[in-house]
Amino acid sequence: MDSGTTNYLRCVWGSGPNDVFIVGDDGVILHYNGTSWSSMDSGTTNYLLSVWGNGPNDVFAIGYAGTILHYNGTSWSSMDSGTINTSLGVWGSASNDVYTVGYTGAILHYNGTSWSSMDSGTINDLYAVWGSGPNDIFAIGASGTILHYEISCIITFDTLPPNTGTITFDSVRYNDGDTTSKTPGVYSITANPTTGYKFTRWEVEGSITVNDPDSPNTTCSISGNGTLHVEFEVDSTCFFDTKSGAGIYIDLVTPLAPRWRVAIPSKGYDTGWMPFRRYTRTNNHFWGEYADTRYHLIIDFYSSGRYHIIFDDRVTRISIKIAN
Repeated sequence: MDSGTTNYLRCVWGSGPNDVFIVGDDGVILHYNGTSWSSMDSGTTNYLLSVWGNGPNDVFAIGYAGTILHYNGTSWSSMDSGTINTSLGVWGSASNDVYTVGYTGAILHYNGTSWSSMDSGTINDLYAVWGSGPNDIFAIGASGTILHYEISCIITFDTLPPNTGTITFDSVRYNDGDTTSKTPGVYSITANPTTGYKFTRWEVEGSITVNDPDSPNTTCSISGNGTLHVEFEVDSTCFFDTKSGAGIYIDLVTPLAPRWRVAIPSKGYDTGWMPFRRYTRTNNHFWGEYADTRYHLIIDFYSSGRYHIIFDDRVTRISIKIAN
């Protein structure tokens, strides 16, 4: 084919059989329309060493002394690279996600607005860059250098109220306050309430979305750092503190107007249901005393479905916390 030039040609890229670009020495850019090659005005005499495009109207050419050019389908224009370092390779996953690599380990990234430098961790020259997507990119260069770029998202796990259960994320169980590092993607999640609590819903902060916030077994999408919250509430059926032998049965009329029966163990943990002898309630505080006045029960209502419950032995002054 007749190129129409004697310049050294360095790189070629095309969006289709009728739209092919070549870059080379002295700022040469050639375009093929499916029939013939023609010269394009690059606006520079610097050597151009690589070319890549996101489409026929979105093409990047890079080269000596920090040269970066962009083609919008009509003309080429210069971009501010922020460096005089020579770039040797260019690739992108989208028009707002473009990478160049070059001398002394230089890597630049374009976010659709401006170019910025990235830490490559090497001073070896980098010659080429390619990725399967925005989270899986390879750069190669001198002395056998191969670099891999992978976005890492920090996920924090939180249970409400604190320490009332765990979260299984991608088949691994995490406690309240734990963190993990993951690449962006979709992961399975399961809420695991402790005894005496039940699942309410999922809440999130940051770059996390939950597919079904009202299901204890669902999936979540991760696109950046964030916190995954799971809300639990007191299971208002029946629960027991097996260690102490004490238990409470909550017969709810409404979350803030319950009827209570309490099992207080005798020696050897033989339990029996004991009726109230008297009780008082002021605002969100409930205090009850039973026929055997050795024991009483204190309940604080934090919100609908959330209670702080303590059995208090008046003789030994030992308080048994049942739920928080």
